[in-house]
Amino acid sequence: MRLRAARGLAGRALVALGLGAAGCGGEARPWAAYEEPKRRPAPADPSCEGLARSQPGGRWVEGAMRLRVEAGSRLEIADAGVLGGPYEEPIALEVPEGTYALDLVTGEAPGGAGRALCARLRLGPAAAASWRELGDVVLDTDVLVIADGAAYRRTLGPRTGALYAALEADAPAIESLRPELARRGLPLVPIVPTLARASRPLAPGDERLVRDVAAGARGGRARFLVEPASPGWDVLSRLGDGDRAEITFAPGGPPVAVAVEAGRGSGAYAVAAGYGAGGELAALEVRLAP
Repeated sequence: MRLRAARGLAGRALVALGLGAAGCGGEARPWAAYEEPKRRPAPADPSCEGLARSQPGGRWVEGAMRLRVEAGSRLEIADAGVLGGPYEEPIALEVPEGTYALDLVTGEAPGGAGRALCARLRLGPAAAASWRELGDVVLDTDVLVIADGAAYRRTLGPRTGALYAALEADAPAIESLRPELARRGLPLVPIVPTLARASRPLAPGDERLVRDVAAGARGGRARFLVEPASPGWDVLSRLGDGDRAEITFAPGGPPVAVAVEAGRGSGAYAVAAGYGAGGELAALEVRLAP
């Protein structure tokens, strides 16, 4: 899943920024048009409870993660590759300051058993008596992020349209190429075991250098990419080989975001706010099925 995610992120961000991949001579090349994933069909029983009952192997994982929202901030919901970047506005919801628990419904999915089919952030003690859809979140890195918007953006720092050379390959191939690229002045920064980027923005000659070194990869399976500076790098590196993570940028600090790999992969998924019988905000749900 993560290899496809890297390709989807690059195409989406480059189209949003109006950029193309630079060749060895510095000339822009056309980039393939980005096609937004289609919306998944609505679940027959559109709630986490319904999905836990109806999906094969469905079960609740209560309090799987937690998230802190500071005063004056808001919840922001988006794909890992765009939240915090200059690409598009996330779905946002005003919530009181506090620390909130995230419950998951997991089940059988193409990505494997136990992957997330529904995520619910509990925002109050009341049970949700009604739901209102806030819109769709489009995932094409397969990873959903729910974050304290102000803290996430402040901690992550600004992102620009700078482009980086990157390599996509199996982990042994990446490791075999890193010493040679470092020796030739272009160290790689690992993102996940199968993806690494250059330590500085793309410069003239970098593409030829990376392609020449990649041609000697074990098994010839390394693929050259051009990646825009992306907040998705930080999230994917913290996920590692896992399928969920609390994102804490400062040592000992509170988690400012949660990241969940969608069991059904890329697509557009419904985000809904739940309200108690008295109209109070009670929950936020992202329905990552069917």
